Formats: sequence, structure tokens, C-alpha cells
Amino acid sequence: IVSVSNISGAKNEIINDFSCDKIIEHVTFCHDYYIVAIDKDRRKILLYSINEEKLSSDKMAVKVIGYNEIKSVEMLINNATVFHKSITRTIGGAVVGDVIAGEAGSIIGGLSGGGTSVNVISSIKMRVLIKDIDMPSFTFICLTCDNVRQDSSLIKRDLEKAYEVKDTLNAIIDEINSKANQNTLNAQSNSLADEI
Repeated sequence: IVSVSNISGAKNEIINDFSCDKIIEHVTFCHDYYIVAIDKDRRKILLYSINEEKLSSDKMAVKVIGYNEIKSVEMLINNATVFHKSITRTIGGAVVGDVIAGEAGSIIGGLSGGGTSVNVISSIKMRVLIKDIDMPSFTFICLTCDNVRQDSSLIKRDLEKAYEVKDTLNAIIDEINSKANQNTLNAQSNSLADEI
């Protein structure tokens, strides 16, 4: 059984063999806990999550993935997708990618349904799709609460950390896509040179 009270020991055990250039760790308002750690040199990401509500080992999840194993990242607020970005892929020499789904400048400002803005938050989740048959996605909770107002100081830190995770994973996907685009351009340039 893992609880927030012994997080430091659990964390040390999990990241012991993982070289962290950047680490985002957070205990949420409702005592869920997560880590997103980045190893830039080895191009790896560590995802680690504990759901404090159900303190059993099956609610503790950890996954280390290479940059090349990411398929997409998605941020959900109140179970609605507010951000989605995926790795581009090439089909017949053309670069194909997903559209970013209406990311708002403000996390809440962009949330509206039927013309009514959402003023309260009950959950924020992050979902990472992975090229892995056994574990094709890793979802962790950035916040669960009972409809707290979005401007409440109680969840300000949770919102900031959720955005930091989203922005970090977004930057990694941008880097991967940039390299893929450059490789496609180089291949097309070489092909054109061969034809001439």
C-alpha cells in the first residue's frame, strides 16, 4: 500500500535509475499524486501516478517511455477534451497530423457548452497515448474535487501544475514533429537530386 505520507520513499524507489533533467511532481488538492520526469539525453519520459482515494498497489502506476513511443497527449477538464496533440506521421511523403482541439488561452475560458461558460471544475486528467499493446494509454489525475470554482485559490496550484505537464509534453511532441518534418524534407530533397 502506498500513501501520500510515504511518497518520498516511493518516489526515490521509482526514479532511482532515471536521470531527471526536469521533474514535475504534485500532490493535488484531493491528495492524488503524480510525477512526470524528463530525461533529455536518453529521450525518455517517466510517468508515475498514485490515486490516493484507493490506496492499493493497483492504483499506483508507473511507465517509462521513449519519445518515439508517444502517440499523443490529451488534457481533459470535466471529462471534456480541451487540448489534444499528436505525433505527425508521413503518408506517401506528405506529413499528416491531428489538429489541436480548441486550446484556450485560459484553461476555463475555453470551456463552454451550449454557450454557457463552465465556472466550476470537478476533474482535470492527462492522457498519454503510447505505442504499446499491453499499456496503450497512461491516464493520471491532475485534480479531482467537488465542483470547485475555477478561480478558487484552493486549486490554483493544481491548475498551474496541470498546465506545466501539458506544456512540457506538448514541447516534446513539437520537437519530435520538427525532426520528422526535417527528415521528410531531406528525403524529398535527396529524391529530387537523384531524379536530376
